[in-house]
Amino acid sequence: MSRPVPPFTTNYHIDLQVDLDDAVDDRRRMVAEWWCCDHSEGAWFRSVNKLTGVVRFSFDSHQDAVAFWLAN
Repeated sequence: MSRPVPPFTTNYHIDLQVDLDDAVDDRRRMVAEWWCCDHSEGAWFRSVNKLTGVVRFSFDSHQDAVAFWLAN
């Protein structure tokens, strides 16, 4: 199980467009976070831009980023 860490510099980002006011869409964000906790092997963190609704998941591993992209 991998927990989120404080933001760090990385080149591996996956952006999800999420309507944070919609319960079903917000659940997509939560499922993505659960995926990171259960499946990523390295460090990761997420950031949310509430104005645009973009949730950015950042990984220190290219392999984790690709696996996340394929799963979500």
